[in-house]
Amino acid sequence: MKYAVVAALTGVLFASGCSKTAEGKATPGAEAPSAEAAAGPAAGAGTPADAHADAKKKTAKPDPNATARSETDEYIVEVRQAADLSAGMDTKVQVVVIPKGTYHFNLEFPTSVSVAAPAGVSIDKAKQGLKDAVTKDETNGATWDVSMTVSDKGEKEFRADVKFAVCTDTTCDPQKTTLAWKVDVK
Repeated sequence: MKYAVVAALTGVLFASGCSKTAEGKATPGAEAPSAEAAAGPAAGAGTPADAHADAKKKTAKPDPNATARSETDEYIVEVRQAADLSAGMDTKVQVVVIPKGTYHFNLEFPTSVSVAAPAGVSIDKAKQGLKDAVTKDETNGATWDVSMTVSDKGEKEFRADVKFAVCTDTTCDPQKTTLAWKVDVK
């Protein structure tokens, strides 16, 4: 069942242990499903609608009530920022992806971080890829610094869309996560 969901999200799976991403790059860490797994759930083990619902959970539209941290059994994604911000201040936030358990961060997946800021905040580089990460490795994940200048006082709402993949020895799971947070600028 899990392989069917992964296949639907990542594209064609190859017996060599790699999956092909939407951009056509091979991504190590995923194996081809068995005939039973490729055929779908066993009798009485669920329906194709269940598989579709599982796939929909992974690709659901961003939750408007998103928070500055998202955690699953596979990963943690969070935003770290200075506690106090003042108008006219240059600052940065960090967007961090940390694999958990037996999962590792996929360094070959087309990873991206996009931060949207409100009026009164300018961001130096709002969209960043894996090459822009200040730290990155399979075990500890990746960290991006997003530099910005806050020019206005008041409550500011931010959003970060993070696209990445975490893998085990037998599967690779692409993820899309939206984080949202508010800051009261003095």
